Amino acid sequence: MHTTSRLLRLCLLAITVTAASAWAPAAWPLASGTAWAQDDDDDDGGGDDDGGGDDGDGDGGDDGGDDGGGGDDDDEEAEEGQPPVTAGGLFTKATYPQAELLRPLTITKGMTEIRGGLGFDISAAKAFDSFGVLLDGRYGVQDNMEVQGGFKGIYNFRTIEAYVGAEASIVYDLVDVRAAARLASIETPAVPPATESSRATSFHVDLGFPFRYAPKPQVALVALDTLITFDFTGNKKPDLNPSVGVIVQPAPIVALLVNARLRIIDFNTDAGNFQVPATIAVQLTPKNIIDIGAEFTLLNLKAPTVKMGDKSTGGPFAERFLVFYAQLRL
Repeated sequence: MHTTSRLLRLCLLAITVTAASAWAPAAWPLASGTAWAQDDDDDDGGGDDDGGGDDGDGDGGDDGGDDGGGGDDDDEEAEEGQPPVTAGGLFTKATYPQAELLRPLTITKGMTEIRGGLGFDISAAKAFDSFGVLLDGRYGVQDNMEVQGGFKGIYNFRTIEAYVGAEASIVYDLVDVRAAARLASIETPAVPPATESSRATSFHVDLGFPFRYAPKPQVALVALDTLITFDFTGNKKPDLNPSVGVIVQPAPIVALLVNARLRIIDFNTDAGNFQVPATIAVQLTPKNIIDIGAEFTLLNLKAPTVKMGDKSTGGPFAERFLVFYAQLRL
């Protein structure tokens, strides 16, 4: 019952964010990859004006045609507010979208995107006692296929994770398939009477079908970056691990990214096996080649609250981490 209630509240939160973005000001239009065609009536009107030469003779008509050609050249110049037009609708480094919402799911062939960040534990009573770093990137092998890799170490590297993977389009810029091999190592503090901490290492393969749906120009739903995780350590049962998120783009240079992941260990739907890590990030893009942002993470919204006398510890907001990052496209 508690699980259903919490999941309902998460859904209501996502709906609220989406609805709130509906009044995003029209003063911040987002460019799209679709070229706008010129009105045929305008072309015909231009032809009529040019055809009416000074003397009405054939030479005058020819001259008018030449002038019309000059007018076409002027029309080809980029007009204010028009979107970038690329061959086949694919982006190059120069035309890569500034707005997060307009970027393709897989990066363009030959382009590289690298992200680096520095983070701090901001949990209650432990704020800034530990730090962490992250580094990840991706490279476009083809316009519809990329390779990925990354490393993350938090809590003074007591928790370490590294992965390599690939993502390819099933339907370009709509739905992909993604597979990644991931190695995780977690150090557990010593519990008396033990005097030394222990470290457990595990190997996993994540499978997902990332897709994006934009019901409004300033809002998009993104989901299933991961769906199932196959474990190759321990009891070797897979975990159900779907992800869902929302991107809100109130302006081309500002994006709000909210993401949550529901992890059901061993596909066991008992309430004690649920974990819900969630992140919210604010990202600024001063130029289309660089992003800077801050990402706030709650490690488990389903973490139990433990009562010790009159005091309580744990709970959904107990474990928190904040990362400042920069992302560069080359």
